[in-house]
Amino acid sequence: MMDLRDVYGKSIAVTGRIPGFTKAELEILLEARGAALVNNSPSKDTSVVIAAADGGKKVEKARALGLPLVFGDDVRAALGEPLEGYRARFERSAAKRPKFYKTATLHLGAPAPHELLERVAERVGFALPAAARNLFSQVNGLSYLWSTRKMPAPIAGPLAWHDAMHQDGATWKTLLALSRKGKGSFVMGLIAIPDAETIFFSEWNNRVFSSGDPGPKDRITIGKKKAKAQDFWRNLFLFDAFHGYYQAGLWADPVSQDFYVVYGSDYGADWEWSSPISLEIYMEHLCTQFGRTRPIDPASKAGMTTSMLRSQSGYELAPYQNL
Repeated sequence: MMDLRDVYGKSIAVTGRIPGFTKAELEILLEARGAALVNNSPSKDTSVVIAAADGGKKVEKARALGLPLVFGDDVRAALGEPLEGYRARFERSAAKRPKFYKTATLHLGAPAPHELLERVAERVGFALPAAARNLFSQVNGLSYLWSTRKMPAPIAGPLAWHDAMHQDGATWKTLLALSRKGKGSFVMGLIAIPDAETIFFSEWNNRVFSSGDPGPKDRITIGKKKAKAQDFWRNLFLFDAFHGYYQAGLWADPVSQDFYVVYGSDYGADWEWSSPISLEIYMEHLCTQFGRTRPIDPASKAGMTTSMLRSQSGYELAPYQNL
């Protein structure tokens, strides 16, 4: 079986519906592993073809060209476990960015100790899913702030979550001043993921979130998922504090026993406006976009599609549009 854990610089063709992934999700996963191009048709320049099944004209063409093939049921194993090798891939991708992206701070926390991950599992009430276990055992906290204009001075990492999401604080005032300097477009990105101790053992409700006072019969709807409101708020944690009006929470769903990234808006009051994103996809998207944008599911707002849109589409969370 072809190894897809590192496809740096390769051109990948994906044909058919791959079990377990939308087309956009698979594209994000491949780009985060270094793929230079992901399209839907094999050619002489293609390095690997991923096909839903063994059959069809595109598979025949791939064989005629002598190209390696990976079929649908083998894709997950070929990609590796969720977020396997994430730290090394993020560091490589960040290091290879063009010089016109000016880094103010980049900090990847040391791996979380096993004892801490055991406490987190006890806190959420179920065993950590592979994506969460693999993430925190490599990177316990991630801060990255960059822009196309140089900051007046480097910022020591890690970024404090309360400073990163404070719109009237020093960081955002500096960014606003930078956006008004010089000519041409101003582009920036911000990631502010605290360490696991802070994420899972801080009190967020009525501090960053606003749950109100839900009763035992109240329900909350996040995309296609429904949850008891009390359970949702109990297992919702601040995750990526990249903005004051918007923020990304980490929801530990006791039903599926999985972790999802959900977006708050209106300063933590509204958590039902978008759909849950898998922790794996959220983090891999950061590995290619570095906090410039975040993927959302706009089905309920724009009536577009129930699947995640492509990473380069216009339907993305862009809290920096006011700069």
